[in-house]
Amino acid sequence: MTTKTTDRTSTKGTLTGIVAAAAGVVVLLGGAGSFALWNAQGGLGSENTSTGHLTATFADPTWNDLTPGHEKESVAIDTFHLVPGDVLEGTSIITVDAVGNNIAVNAEVTGPDGAPIGASLPEGVSLDTQVTATNADGETVTTLSEGTSTVTVTVTLSYAVDSGNTSMNTPINLQDIDVTLQQIAPTAG
Repeated sequence: MTTKTTDRTSTKGTLTGIVAAAAGVVVLLGGAGSFALWNAQGGLGSENTSTGHLTATFADPTWNDLTPGHEKESVAIDTFHLVPGDVLEGTSIITVDAVGNNIAVNAEVTGPDGAPIGASLPEGVSLDTQVTATNADGETVTTLSEGTSTVTVTVTLSYAVDSGNTSMNTPINLQDIDVTLQQIAPTAG
């Protein structure tokens, strides 16, 4: 009796060799292997750059009593009690350091969360603000640019003479006054 045996090892080995050769050709033609095409590589230059900044130092205001007949320099605002006819003026100096070739900054005074100033003042009390910006050369400007600048904020708090009795013993929260320094986005012009 004769039996016929098939050599599975040689068929399997041949198939494996064909698959490996095909994969090698694909890799070489795909550029992922050592099949070399010429190329060159170099740096973009030897220089670096950096980002700028906008920082500020906010000074506490100095308060003066401007009430006619009672003018005084340097009053303590936290112990001063307004009566109808009083006028107080507070001045704060803000030092601004702006670095950036195209930086432009506006300064404004707002109430809490951007609300109008004076929205929560007692009846008869008004608050006015003035913002003056001065560049490094001492010139008054409307928009700050690169360099060290000064922003002077003047707050005038007035209590009308004819206010009546409705606003007695009412707190006035001056901490709700914010000075915002906002960069203006560069525009094509």
